[in-house]
Amino acid sequence: DLKGRFLVINSMINKTAFAALKEDMNSYDAKREQVIKGSRDVLKQSKRAIFALHRGEVESAQALLKESATQLCVLFGQAQGKLRYGGALGEACEEYTEAELYLAFKTKKEFPTIKDLGVLSEEYVAGLCDLAGELQRTGVHAALEKNYELVERCRQGVASLYGQLMELDFRNGSLRRKFDSVKYSVDKLEDLSLQVQLRQ
Repeated sequence: DLKGRFLVINSMINKTAFAALKEDMNSYDAKREQVIKGSRDVLKQSKRAIFALHRGEVESAQALLKESATQLCVLFGQAQGKLRYGGALGEACEEYTEAELYLAFKTKKEFPTIKDLGVLSEEYVAGLCDLAGELQRTGVHAALEKNYELVERCRQGVASLYGQLMELDFRNGSLRRKFDSVKYSVDKLEDLSLQVQLRQ
């Protein structure tokens, strides 16, 4: 009968192995929650750093990014296996990369490398693509402030960035869409630069 079938299946399950399975799943869920929470903190701090840079508060941005770097080291230790790829941690790494690159642009220093930041290749490229948007915003603000030298620097920066990214083979997906948005920033800054030249 049906009851007898359940008893047979129940006797086939290794209770010790099943308990270990349950413990492993609970441990994974706990780590996942820790990584998600920590990743959100890094994401917020990186965004705050970018906003600080737009306001010219370089030291504040540097402090925020230093704290983010420390938190990421902890998260990398917690995120084993599939927890390391994509998801909340991937988004945090992309935002952190974008902020570090923008800091380098604002302070006129060489861009940090993938090795410097400890992120994955796709996270780094995503950060590069997102940087174009920040440079576009910077260029627009510079034009309003009549800082035409900065407008041109932003235009050249995005154009150079686009030229480098074109050498990569982008498959369809979120990274491809980010790359396509870089071309939009190139067009916007070229148009802005032309308007500036006409004013002068």
